[in-house]
Amino acid sequence: MVAVGLDISDYSIEMLALNAERHVLAYERRVLAEGIIINGTIQKKEILKDIVSALLALVQKFRTRNTQFSLAVNVPESRIFLHTLEADARLAGTELEEYLRDEAAKIVPLEKSDLIGSFAIVQSSSAANRILYAVTNKDCIREIQGLFEELGVPAPILDLETAALARALLPPGPLAKAAALVDGGAEITAISIIETPPLAVFSAIHPEGGSHLTHAIKDALHISFEEAEKMKHAFGLSRDTAKKADASVVDSVSSLTRAHVERILQSIEEAVRMHEAGEIIIAGGLALLPGVIPFASGYLKRLVTPGNPLRNIMQSEVLGKERPSLLYATVIGLALRALGYGDAAIDMAHTPMLTRQHESAAQKSVPWKQILFITAAAALFATAAYMLFSAWRAHTAADYMYEQNTYPQE
Repeated sequence: MVAVGLDISDYSIEMLALNAERHVLAYERRVLAEGIIINGTIQKKEILKDIVSALLALVQKFRTRNTQFSLAVNVPESRIFLHTLEADARLAGTELEEYLRDEAAKIVPLEKSDLIGSFAIVQSSSAANRILYAVTNKDCIREIQGLFEELGVPAPILDLETAALARALLPPGPLAKAAALVDGGAEITAISIIETPPLAVFSAIHPEGGSHLTHAIKDALHISFEEAEKMKHAFGLSRDTAKKADASVVDSVSSLTRAHVERILQSIEEAVRMHEAGEIIIAGGLALLPGVIPFASGYLKRLVTPGNPLRNIMQSEVLGKERPSLLYATVIGLALRALGYGDAAIDMAHTPMLTRQHESAAQKSVPWKQILFITAAAALFATAAYMLFSAWRAHTAADYMYEQNTYPQE
């Protein structure tokens, strides 16, 4: 078994492969040039195809003729709307799906005809079910699937980034107390409340990510984006890392970082208070900012940790130190999903709508198959009937000539 995860974002692609025993077979990270993907939308498909193909080639040596292969890919968080809602327990099938689409259309900035969604029940009772509904634009799913179709790669599982993170950072099974999972990305910060990994009972988006802070530092200090990125990770909120740097520069970076982090923490605080969550786990680029974990703990007056993305895999030492491994948290969760570890959760590649469209297309093709079969069978029957008739006719003629003694004389 070779289970591969691919975490694709605007700024990088991470690949990680596991075997059936959850040992790491291979991993790689490629930073993307600007403009290949923008806000989760592929802009330069051919370049992206070459990069993805090169990453998948790294696991080719582990695949044999009899080796099972599975691939899980993330759907960009910026293009997914997660909505939790209550639904009458009596609703099921297409009736339930239509209800969810109607409810989602009220809050999602997309036309109902463009929506495509997948759902999972996270809490149930005799009266009502609490449902996590993941919604996106149809074009988003077609774009991802089309990329892998053109590469000739088996159709991947399309997983939620939040679910992938929960699968990597939390133990399987119900938690003693709900945990808040914070994914600090480049463009947004996703905040989820998890009771039974990997599904969230609540999810919210804070509209700021690491790139916003980098741009703020860039504009304030009149430096390049690359220089601002280095300063952000060098100084952050920790004075210890900035002793030899210019004090005014450090103060400027620290002030901007503090304001950025505090805005995110306010959103986290609201979600945690609303759902009485216990531990707060910060992942993604946000967790790599110097000093952010102790600052968040003091601000929120709660236990805040960076999480351990290596907890559910074997041979984790191959990923090196724990802090850099945070960059692989999502892709580890994706590889675990491809392996079938933990609950299956949501697969955006197998939404009810896509399934029905596939079945409908198959049904539409059936009459043509039936027509061809019936036509061939009829032709075969006609031929057989003609041959039988010819044989009967010859036999009858022979009998008649015998009775009439009309055989040709020699």
